[in-house]
Amino acid sequence: MIFPIIAYFSLVFIYAKNIPYYDDYDVFLHYLRFSPSERVYYAFAQHNEHRLLFSRLIGEVMYQLFGTINFKHIVYIGNAALIFIFLIHNPLLPLYYPM
Repeated sequence: MIFPIIAYFSLVFIYAKNIPYYDDYDVFLHYLRFSPSERVYYAFAQHNEHRLLFSRLIGEVMYQLFGTINFKHIVYIGNAALIFIFLIHNPLLPLYYPM
């Protein structure tokens, strides 16, 4: 059970690059062009059919702390969220798969 998890995260760490991909331009780079007061509005604005508050807040914090957006770190944060989701749902596993 642990081998696929280790293999997955090893591949993420090996192949993650600091390059924006697909909608990263709109989510992070275009968003940072606005003034700080406009960013508050656009942080909660709808993007296609969903809202990107968490992603934009991560980008905003990263930009304020380091003065740049590191897309490799954003990949790491996004994949760390998978671990968090697993930990939340792990206590529920016995309900779905009784021993």
